[in-house]
Amino acid sequence: MHLSLSPAVSIILALILAFTASAVISLAPEGLPMPEQPAADRIPALRAVVEQALTEDGYRFSYDEENNSFYLDVQLEGALSSAYMYIDLYQDMVAFYCYPTISVRAEYRDSMAELQTRINWDHSFAQLQMDYQDGRLLAYSRIIVEGVLPGVPEVGAQLFFTQNLLSSYGDALAKVALLGMSPSEALPVTTLSPARSL
Repeated sequence: MHLSLSPAVSIILALILAFTASAVISLAPEGLPMPEQPAADRIPALRAVVEQALTEDGYRFSYDEENNSFYLDVQLEGALSSAYMYIDLYQDMVAFYCYPTISVRAEYRDSMAELQTRINWDHSFAQLQMDYQDGRLLAYSRIIVEGVLPGVPEVGAQLFFTQNLLSSYGDALAKVALLGMSPSEALPVTTLSPARSL
């Protein structure tokens, strides 16, 4: 059976279909509103959230207006008793850098790279890094900011994950960085999670 539509009816149906398609495409998933303001305007909002998280957790900190960075000293558990921390604000990211007070001697940097690889394989929320030039160590994490600004709980979680990496593995890091202990001695495989299958 062949259905024939008049030109006027065809135009009306085409308009209805076009309107329906545009309405569906414009719907955003619930809880993921896109900001109406330019990305450059996110910095003040990010600053307010990070300040609230730091204040609620009892940190003493300073803020650099020019670089959009927070600076604070943190106390760790274990062999690495303290560290200093930077929190940098970007239009699309909040980055957390936590530096312990030790650095890796030049002759032990290859061993430290192996140790960090072992540890990083076991963690996804924060990672260890090392500058091969001067042996500085740091724990690093970040929150990507796209459609939704992070809240105080998310910032607090990243503060914890970044510092906890140094607290949890500080003893092994110090043994390799300062004493040259082998990674397998400093951090036995049994202390890590079983290997993940791909």
